[in-house]
Order: sequence, then structure tokens, then C-alpha cells
Amino acid sequence: MEIRIAAKTLSNPYTGKVQKMPAETQHISWWEDQDVVKCIQTLPGSPPIVLEYLWKEGTLKHLKTTGSATPVGRLEGPDGLKHVPTAWRSALFFRPDEFRDAMSPAKVISAVEITEAGRRFYKITSNVSSVFREDLFFDPRRNYAMVKRVGYPKPPDSSSFFVTEVASFTEPKPGIYFPEKVNASHVSNGKSEHQMTTFFSNVKINEEIDPNKLQLRFPPA
Repeated sequence: MEIRIAAKTLSNPYTGKVQKMPAETQHISWWEDQDVVKCIQTLPGSPPIVLEYLWKEGTLKHLKTTGSATPVGRLEGPDGLKHVPTAWRSALFFRPDEFRDAMSPAKVISAVEITEAGRRFYKITSNVSSVFREDLFFDPRRNYAMVKRVGYPKPPDSSSFFVTEVASFTEPKPGIYFPEKVNASHVSNGKSEHQMTTFFSNVKINEEIDPNKLQLRFPPA
């Protein structure tokens, strides 16, 4: 996937100095190699970073990193995936356990059908925590895929929020929709602080598995 981050101005919370960050483009590629998931992350002006992860029995294990000082061998629970730049997270997908938690009756405030620009959506408002509320929008025309996610870090104050919205979809398999372009922005106290666009390409879902990978091979007796 390709991530385009707009130029922005940041204030260092420790020094108070204002720093201007130029626009940049990042490239991230993910693929599976049997039990290992590999990722190549390319940042402007830096050599590619290759990361390898093992996801097994509810634990994410950082196996290997090339080109970075990121700790290797680190073990993290399911929430560890929040810190990994996966295509799924960038595409507004939830893990099953994460979605069940967000949809629990104790957290859901409301679930309504709405119409925007002549299109029908389902909007679910959930209290993720005591200090963070989210509005989740689902599109019934696209097999109820999530199309927008709005987070409010200071509820009930709505002047600060994060928005992630799918601008266009691709359909790699009939009835299976995956975002093609996702826009994200951050507004703080009514002022735009950050803008980012993610593009997805070469999306493959449920491809046929090479039969050779399913064969059991025993060492000579």
C-alpha cells in the first residue's frame, strides 16, 4: 500500500518549538510465507525496513527486523497488532475479538439507519473507553463493509476528532470488497492538524493455495 502524508506543522510539547514536516510518501508491502507474515516498509530517505511476524495462539511475536533497531523477539498480545502498520487496520477492518468488544451492549450507545447524499448507511456509536467515542458507518450495498470511522478523543466535545473514510473500493472477489483509497484526517479544536491518503494495490484475497504447500514431507527412514 502507498501512504501519502500531507505537509504539516507540529509543536514540540517539550520545547514548545514549532516544526514544519514536509509531505512524504511511504510504501508498505505485506505477504505471507507459510506461518510468517513479512512486511517491507519504505520511508523517504531511508533504506527499506523488513519486518517478520508470527501470529499464533493469540500472540504476536516479532521475529526479525532488517534495517531498523526495533526490538526482536518481543511478544505482544492481540492488542500488539495496533502498533503494526497492517493493510487490514489501514483499511478500517477490525479483528473479530476487537469488533465483538466494540459492539458489546455495554459500549454501544446507538445504532441507526441514516441517509447521506442519497445513500443508505448504518451508523453505530460506541464508547470505546471513558475518554474515546467512535461513530462507525457500514454500507449495505457493499456487503456491510465499513466505509467511515470517526473518533472523538474528548467526548462530548466534537471540535476534536479523527476521520478515516473509504473514498473508493475494489472487488477482488464477487461480494468481497476491499478499500482502494482511504482518506484520513485529524482535527484538533476545530483546526486541521493532519491529512493522509492510503492507496491499496495488488489486493489478493482467498487465492488458491499451492497444493505442494499442503503436502507432508517426512525425512528418510
